[in-house]
Amino acid sequence: MPRYRLSQIALGLDANESELRSRAIAALHLQPRDLVDIRIERRSIDARDKNDIRIVYGLLVETRTEPKDGRRRVSWSPAPREEGYRFPLSRVEHGCRPIVVGGGPAGLFCALLLAEAGLRPVLFERGDDVERRGRTVAAFFGGAALDGESNIQFGEGGAG
Repeated sequence: MPRYRLSQIALGLDANESELRSRAIAALHLQPRDLVDIRIERRSIDARDKNDIRIVYGLLVETRTEPKDGRRRVSWSPAPREEGYRFPLSRVEHGCRPIVVGGGPAGLFCALLLAEAGLRPVLFERGDDVERRGRTVAAFFGGAALDGESNIQFGEGGAG
């Protein structure tokens, strides 16, 4: 079934999101029965006119038919099928275990993707756990000596 991205669908603050369905039908010049699914991808606030604040939506719409040609008041474009991310295994030598350095958010996410791909990553983290590291860093800022094995350079927000 065809899928389309609609952008710049603006509704007033008192409007109900159920109005998005009728707005999508009108934008694509469809019959109501031809709209299969609608999903909000983005939502933002347009407050440039303080007397007319609006919520602006970006929608992903699935239809049974192609949109009818007509005057476009709303921008729309065909949307490709979402396939999900696949780890590029063609570059990985079998038998080698990838190494991930750092157990912060990025390192943990990287290790997760590698593990889901069946690659058995080795994760290296340096320093104390975050609670102890927090106490060490606070002590340093309070005048204590720098702990060379557990300090602010080892993480808690990507500082390393």
